[in-house]
Amino acid sequence: MKQNDGLLSRDGYVQPEFFDAKKRGVVLDVGHGAASFSWLVAKKGIEQGIKPDTISTDLHKGSYNGPVYDLPTTMSKFLHLGLSLEEVIEATTVKPTEVLGKEGIIGTLKPGARGDVTVLKMEEGKFPLEDSAGKKELCRRKLIAVKVIKDGEIVF
Repeated sequence: MKQNDGLLSRDGYVQPEFFDAKKRGVVLDVGHGAASFSWLVAKKGIEQGIKPDTISTDLHKGSYNGPVYDLPTTMSKFLHLGLSLEEVIEATTVKPTEVLGKEGIIGTLKPGARGDVTVLKMEEGKFPLEDSAGKKELCRRKLIAVKVIKDGEIVF
C-alpha cells in the first residue's frame, strides 16, 4: 500500500488506534457513501479483527445510483466479506438502536415497538457489486427488499 487509507497503515495493517478505540467503546460505522467504502480496506480490516459495529449507507444524491444503491446492497457486501447473516442484521438493526438509545422502540419486533419491518429475500447468483472507487467484486448472494412495513402499515 502506498498511502494511509484511514483504517490501514501504509503497510496494510489495521492501525493500533482502531483497536484502542474499540476497547474504549468507540462505535465503528461503515457509512458507505460515495467515497467511504473500499473492498481492500474492508477485507483487511475484517481479516485483522475489525468488523463494523453498525452498517449504514450514507445514502445521498451522489451514491444512490451507485455504488451504494440501498441498505440491502450494502448489507450484501458485508455478507460477501464473510460476516454472517446474523452479524449483518444485528449491525443494521440492533446495534444502531443501542447507539441511538432507542432500544425497545425501533430495531425490534417486541410488543410495544413501532412495528417497522423490512422483509428481505436472499437471492443466489452472480452480482457485481462495487466499492466507492468503482472496483467490482462478484458476490454470490444479494439481499433484496420485498416488503416494508412502517408503523404497522405496508408502504412497499
